[in-house]
Amino acid sequence: MKHAEKFLFSLMIAAVLAATVGVGVSWAASITAGSVIKGSGSALYYLSSDGKRYVFPNDKAYFSWYPDFSEVQTVSDSVLSSYSLGGNVTYRPGTELVKIQSDPKVYAVDKGGVLRWVNSESAATAIFGSNWSKHVDDIADAFFINYTVGSPIYSAGDFNPATEASADGSISTDMSLKGGRTNAPANTPAATTGGAGSVSVSLSPYSSTLSSGQSTTVTANASDTNGISSIVIYANANGSLVKTCTISGYPANGTCLLTLYSNDYTNGSNISIYAQMTDRSGYTATSTSTTLTAQNNVTTAAGSVSLALSPYATTLVSGQSTTVTASAYDASGIASMGIYVNGSLSQTCSVSNYPASNTCTTTLYGGNYTNGSTVSVYAQMTDEYGNSATSTTSTLSIVNTAATGTGSVSLSLSPYATTLANGQTTTLTANGYDSSGIASMGIYINNTLVQTCPIPTIYPINNACSLNLYGGNYTNGQTVSMYAQLTDRYGSVSNSTTSTLSIQNSTGSGNTGANSGTISLSLTPSNTTLTNGQSTTVNASGYNGSGMASMGIYVNGALSQSCPFSTFTASANCSTTISAGSYGNGSTISVYAQMTDSYGNVATSATSTLTVQNTSTNGSGSGSVSLSLAPYTTTLPNNQYTTVTANASDSDGISSIGIYVNGALVGSPCSLSNYPASGVCAVSLYGGNYANGSTISIYAQETDRNGNVSTSATSYLVI
Repeated sequence: MKHAEKFLFSLMIAAVLAATVGVGVSWAASITAGSVIKGSGSALYYLSSDGKRYVFPNDKAYFSWYPDFSEVQTVSDSVLSSYSLGGNVTYRPGTELVKIQSDPKVYAVDKGGVLRWVNSESAATAIFGSNWSKHVDDIADAFFINYTVGSPIYSAGDFNPATEASADGSISTDMSLKGGRTNAPANTPAATTGGAGSVSVSLSPYSSTLSSGQSTTVTANASDTNGISSIVIYANANGSLVKTCTISGYPANGTCLLTLYSNDYTNGSNISIYAQMTDRSGYTATSTSTTLTAQNNVTTAAGSVSLALSPYATTLVSGQSTTVTASAYDASGIASMGIYVNGSLSQTCSVSNYPASNTCTTTLYGGNYTNGSTVSVYAQMTDEYGNSATSTTSTLSIVNTAATGTGSVSLSLSPYATTLANGQTTTLTANGYDSSGIASMGIYINNTLVQTCPIPTIYPINNACSLNLYGGNYTNGQTVSMYAQLTDRYGSVSNSTTSTLSIQNSTGSGNTGANSGTISLSLTPSNTTLTNGQSTTVNASGYNGSGMASMGIYVNGALSQSCPFSTFTASANCSTTISAGSYGNGSTISVYAQMTDSYGNVATSATSTLTVQNTSTNGSGSGSVSLSLAPYTTTLPNNQYTTVTANASDSDGISSIGIYVNGALVGSPCSLSNYPASGVCAVSLYGGNYANGSTISIYAQETDRNGNVSTSATSYLVI
């Protein structure tokens, strides 16, 4: 329907264009206020006495003012663009009833673009007759900003259509009643300052020509120091408004996006695109206009479609699967795609917005077909205009015979393949292959199934799975046997060769109960003195061939960090952090680590010592604090924010940082844990919280762990 409406209106405009061939630009000298003009495109404009052109958003709005196109004058595009856009022409008062799509209320149009709600059906009948409902035009919600809302109509005495229509004889007269502001929203506050905004439009990826099946995104970027209320994008062959973005909070910058599809426009039509921004005071700014040409040529022949099969393109064995991919292209836009198997539709492909290219896939399983059969596959594509294209046909031969004993399975061990000590782990990996398709796989230890392998797809021809074997689970001197088994889809069984492992779980020759492992200790940073605000990381590294059960770090003889292990591991690390602030000034901290092996033997590291210095090096405070403001450093607009950041340093350790405005603490101070030597605190200031023209003072204070206070220099902001 939308294509038909556009085609009909374009046909009417084309008739005007045909009638004015050869005369066009010569009429430019006779154009005066009140003329209806057009350029090379199909949009019609009313030239107002304010020197601006106002677009007719649709044919119904035009015919409410004029009976035909005899008033239309054609001018060159350069002459047309010399008149800036002023907005949209509203319906002539008293001629039609209107309603917006999201509101069931029916309105009469009064002088000056005022909408007046007809309160009841009886009032509508009394004023407009029993067929009043046939005179109701639906207008898009976005056009609501072209009108203001007036008082309701309750009876025939409140509104006379003939009087309103005759009293408002011209568009200029009607517009002057609105103060020349056709796009100001209802209840917009009176402007107190001149409009300072701007708006621009950009198109990506197509900025000049839009071919069939293509789409492009229109981006409108606006800025206004008064705060933006809305951004409107106009992008139709007849200049109609198509997208309104309401911007909440009146920001200084805003963006509005709209996607255009070539197939929504008549082939060869010029799509005029521009944006309009309205600020919080009702002032508007309009971007320059750009033109996009739609090229939707209807071809008698459809596009092309091809087919690819992977990984199996000629033969499909039981347990195998292959993916069929159809790839299509059509400049007219693709409407549908399908993949056919043995002449029947097997897969319908999802297609939207008539793209120029599209892909579609389906999967074929060998097990779904009879052994020795041939499967034929092809794809078909239909374009927007009903033209179809078919790919070449591919064929697959199905091999589903049961070949007894065709499978094989192997077992590998890594890193230990012959001997496994206590605390060690080795990984068993089974790899299976069977052309008939694998049904199950398992790993056996000492003739007992301990691992069932998952089968990821229906009867794959390859599969693998693994199992971890831990020496500590077996008796010292024991021999462990291992093999893998594969069963195919027909019940045929294949076994791997058997591997064996010797278990060695003794503590070692000559070990009489002492721990055979080693453990060491390191401190990062590797200082011997720990100053106020500092911390150091203690790391213990252990190794034991018999397997470690646990590790612990001891501070001043007490366990500070315990690291138990769920399995006996040969090597591991354990760490903890020591902070100077947790100990008295001048105290000495002793640190060592212990490791316990799988037999309960204990090994202890060498002891490290740290001296703590927690006294203040300056009784009046050794710290400093500075202040920075961003992005506003000297002046803060009423509706903007700036961030105040305090950076402090103190070798005694920082306790807190506070930021003060006009001598008062803003919020709560920033408390810093563990008394660091440096710290940051930040707050946001909003201009609207302070009186216009006032000056606010800002400074920061840092308090160290000893109560000493440092104060920054004072900064000032003018509101």
